[in-house]
Amino acid sequence: MDKKVILLLLVVVVVIANYAITEIQYNLQKEDTSVYVTVPSVGINETVNYESIDKGVYYKQGVLFGHRTLHGSPFYNLDKVVVGDNIIFNGTTYTVDKIHTEPSDYMLVPEDNKIYLVTCTPIGINTHRIIVEAS
Repeated sequence: MDKKVILLLLVVVVVIANYAITEIQYNLQKEDTSVYVTVPSVGINETVNYESIDKGVYYKQGVLFGHRTLHGSPFYNLDKVVVGDNIIFNGTTYTVDKIHTEPSDYMLVPEDNKIYLVTCTPIGINTHRIIVEAS
């Protein structure tokens, strides 16, 4: 086999192994809290934490952050949410009223009585954010 092919295969194996290790670590440290975010239309049903996005869905000041890949991929399907979908968070049902994509340096200013779900897009790249707004 050509050395370039062997090197490429080795790189692929290392990347896959790193991904697998990250997912195993995530699942071992994931805490079951009594707070969930649910978006029934796209199959999101995740516990929420108040420590880090690396522990799943992270909540801070009206905004729920989650990865699309790694750390359980809690917001993998967030791009499939549409206006009118329901989001259930902490016992309250919100209705999606706006979805937009912004550059990663966009400064979101949360409004009272709204909830925001934020993740990176496109998948695996962190240049932009999908922002789902619901009230």
